[in-house]
Amino acid sequence: PEAYYRGKRVNLLIGTTPGSSADLLARVMSRYLSKYIPGGATVVAQNMPGGGSVTMMNHLYNVADRDGTAMGIVVGGIYMRHHFDVRGIRHNLREMIPIFNPEGGGAVIYAGGHLGLKEPKDIMKVQQPVTFGYQTPEGNSAILGQAGFTMLGVPYRGISGYKGSHDLILAVERGELDAGWNTPGAYQISIKPKIAAGIMAPIFQSGLWRPQDNSIVPDPAIPEVPTFGELYRQIKGADPSGPLWDAWFMPLISYARYTIFFPPGVPQAAIDAMNIGLEGMCADPQYQSDVQRIEIDRKCYLKGEARAITERSASAPAGAVKALEALLRK
Repeated sequence: PEAYYRGKRVNLLIGTTPGSSADLLARVMSRYLSKYIPGGATVVAQNMPGGGSVTMMNHLYNVADRDGTAMGIVVGGIYMRHHFDVRGIRHNLREMIPIFNPEGGGAVIYAGGHLGLKEPKDIMKVQQPVTFGYQTPEGNSAILGQAGFTMLGVPYRGISGYKGSHDLILAVERGELDAGWNTPGAYQISIKPKIAAGIMAPIFQSGLWRPQDNSIVPDPAIPEVPTFGELYRQIKGADPSGPLWDAWFMPLISYARYTIFFPPGVPQAAIDAMNIGLEGMCADPQYQSDVQRIEIDRKCYLKGEARAITERSASAPAGAVKALEALLRK
């Protein structure tokens, strides 16, 4: 493996814009991978945004060299786009070679203080439809919020077009929206202080998907926020079930699933050498510290684990897909 990458440059294509979590992760990775790939290959991060990583994946599949000198990192929404058969996809996801997955993330759905929630289950007392904001309705966090409100029986009105979680916070503070979403890490920084001041109130957290046993567990960083399952049991007295609950796993599995792919046909020698580099990078304490600073879990899934997670992320029961399609048509 040492001879394969000697003197070579590896382009790490980023399927999103600068400043996103996937972009930040790729730039951290490029620094450490260059240290650990046998032969000392140079890794250069390069943005190729468009279509929620569809543009980059199309390029990787149809244009990029298949010698191990091109690989790409996607946003988790790429899986949802495949589930919904979004137009413009010109690559076969199952033919791509996944070589890296970080641990996945989740979402927190919160409300503005003007709704008067004393505890999360008080969301059932709100009389008017809850206005819930997001960027696009098919985004992972947007789906989790919409599915959660629907299963609870909370009337809501989705409002799209917000640029990001910061815009949502401002809109909720102004009373322009009743509810929004944030990542657990950002929730602790941006929302939690406002809860203490009565400006915001938590409703539920999505929980975190664990691929080892296909379970959903609470995010240990925010134990005070109930998972959706916990809140549902408080309100309904039973566990959530049915097609929409099956669909809950789809965005949660793909959430923050920043998979790195090789295109098809890459030589095994390149894959073996890159795996050595990824193993060295993931074991580096400084790398682990750096990714945690950007709110990405330091856990790495490589080789067969990366393949298994990708296959699970790309699959879903037909009934779950139909349930989400019906939800997004509302």
